[in-house]
Amino acid sequence: PPAPVGDAGADGPPGYSGMPGRDGSPGRKGYFGDPGTPGVDGKAGAQGADGEKGQPGLDGFTPSNAPAGPPGFRGARGAAGAKGKVGYTGAPGDEGECGDTGLPGEVDMTPQQLAGEPGEPGQAGAKGSVLNTEYAQMQTYAFHTQTNQFEDCPSGMTEIMRGFSFLYFDSSSGSGHGVPLSNPGSCMATFSIQPVMECTTNTCEVKGDDSSLWMPTADIPKDTPLSEFYPVEELIFGGRQNDDSEKIKQFISRCSVCESPSTVMAIHSFTSSVPGCPEKWEELWVGFSLMMVKILYINLHYSRLVID
Repeated sequence: PPAPVGDAGADGPPGYSGMPGRDGSPGRKGYFGDPGTPGVDGKAGAQGADGEKGQPGLDGFTPSNAPAGPPGFRGARGAAGAKGKVGYTGAPGDEGECGDTGLPGEVDMTPQQLAGEPGEPGQAGAKGSVLNTEYAQMQTYAFHTQTNQFEDCPSGMTEIMRGFSFLYFDSSSGSGHGVPLSNPGSCMATFSIQPVMECTTNTCEVKGDDSSLWMPTADIPKDTPLSEFYPVEELIFGGRQNDDSEKIKQFISRCSVCESPSTVMAIHSFTSSVPGCPEKWEELWVGFSLMMVKILYINLHYSRLVID
């Protein structure tokens, strides 16, 4: 078994100095010391960069009794606005005054060009009628189309001329004169609003207040009111610039004067029925009876125009 521990020996002499030990670990952070004495003010630093633009501030409060501020600067012109809606149609303006008479026009054509080129030969005429009589006489009649177109003479007749259907005229003296529609004088070669002259013993003149009546066209389209077919505005005829002469002529009936070897007669029924032709007479057309006095009156009796 182990021997018992003996008594401690006497202290030995000091040993030699050992080698320096390794650095120890950093100690804990000490407590804050007392504040030191303020240092001397440093020099002014360089100017810093501009900061970012801040958010708009809240609207300020203006007292009710505050004086008005000075006018602001004129703002820039705004962009063009959108196109507005079409406005209402304005009321018709007043009738303007008549313009001055225009200068005479010039014709830039030779006489040959005005006359036109010769036409082609016409077709051979119908064979003439031969009457077994020594007392036969040629008759002349006017035929009215009641349209603005010309028509040929009835079969067996020869055309003499064409023109416009004339009815009646009033003179400044208060007298008026009409022409039977079958008379060649009712077919005027030229349309004129004053087709007559008033003459006294020594002088003749055209009165400014004379008027004339002409047969209008009657070929009105079906279901078309008269107010829509005939013009309602005032039309100017002749003597002025941009007159309505040609437009007026569109509403004037055309006619033809024909030469007939036999008599033409109108038969009236005095009823609303169409009368028949006498024996051995040939029918030309069926129409309505027209009675003409100082003004025109039209009844609705049918008539039949016949030729023997």
